[in-house]
Amino acid sequence: MTDGVDEVHGGHVGRVSRGVAGRDAVIKLGREVFADCQRLEMGDLAARLGISRITLYRWVGDRETLVSMVLWSLTEDLLEAAERRATVNGEVVFFDAYQNFNRYLLRSTPLIHFIREEPQFALKTLTRPDGIIRTRLEAAFRAMLEREVKRRGRALELAPETLAYVILCLGESYLYPPIVLNHEPDLAKAEEVVRLLLR
Repeated sequence: MTDGVDEVHGGHVGRVSRGVAGRDAVIKLGREVFADCQRLEMGDLAARLGISRITLYRWVGDRETLVSMVLWSLTEDLLEAAERRATVNGEVVFFDAYQNFNRYLLRSTPLIHFIREEPQFALKTLTRPDGIIRTRLEAAFRAMLEREVKRRGRALELAPETLAYVILCLGESYLYPPIVLNHEPDLAKAEEVVRLLLR
């Protein structure tokens, strides 16, 4: 099965469109597999989609990239839900959204299963400095903090980009290691620090 269809001017636009649609289909299926606490494997996904492994790699890259894309897709949904619940008079309160986001993470059985089943790979995927999850989550926190500055009408003690980095590191340190060790994460401690940083 090929992944390019010559639709427009020699097929360039057709191949691009097919690649984008294919990647979306892979992420959608990946979300379903992950939600069922199943291991995301390239060969399995390719077989379910009726495509070759070569096509799958062409659409999404290697396994780490695939897992990162699936996790980010799910993380975006959690962030949006957390912000909706933290809206007051049409404006999002950052700390409330952060707490909501943490609660969603703690209740995510698939995420906890993933970290405990593949700890080394999971931590690499979730915390890699130049990875999809970390860079996008840090950017999302920064954008939320910039909106928080506008909501308050005054600057915070630290710049949004600095705060975003620190808050992300705090969350990672209080969330992932305890899960790996089969302990209960205590994100309330991280939240205490974040509350102080936001004063």
